[in-house]
Amino acid sequence: MTVPGRVDKLARLMSGLPQYFEPIRLAERGAALVGDLVVSQMPRLRQSLHDDSGTVHVHISCEPGELGAVRIHGSLSTTLKVDCQRCLGAFDLPLNVSVDIRAMTGTGSVADLDLDADVLLLGEDKLVHVASLIEDELILALPLAPLHPDGQCPATEYQGTKAPAHENPFAALKLLKLKKD
Repeated sequence: MTVPGRVDKLARLMSGLPQYFEPIRLAERGAALVGDLVVSQMPRLRQSLHDDSGTVHVHISCEPGELGAVRIHGSLSTTLKVDCQRCLGAFDLPLNVSVDIRAMTGTGSVADLDLDADVLLLGEDKLVHVASLIEDELILALPLAPLHPDGQCPATEYQGTKAPAHENPFAALKLLKLKKD
């Protein structure tokens, strides 16, 4: 039984994307996942952001790979609002993330794969939760300490004021020494 309001809400949060996908089937069909995902649906990512506004444009495709692994690859693009760790002010951080993952069932051996890509072990149902996959990739792409781009941080504009020049208290002693010589 589905609740119409809930279905409409899910449609607004994930336009064009299914909630789950099966990489093996997607690779067999040569299909791609293309759509947008709302940032507010990613609770772990939201913890690192100033606010949860914005959407992530997703383009992911699957193709058969070596040793029974399926290659999940594509791109994610978004602009996230984060806090600058220098001035603590919010700024927009554009992110363009390349996705390159190998998905395997429990029957394959990860050690046999000679590659630099991440490996995702599929469960018995062989499904991948779309929002979790995208959230993981964005969390990994976030800088550890986000900073405004060079020259745009208000904290670097502080010039300060010069301290007023004080008379050196030992200047009189120096004059006495010079007179003695």
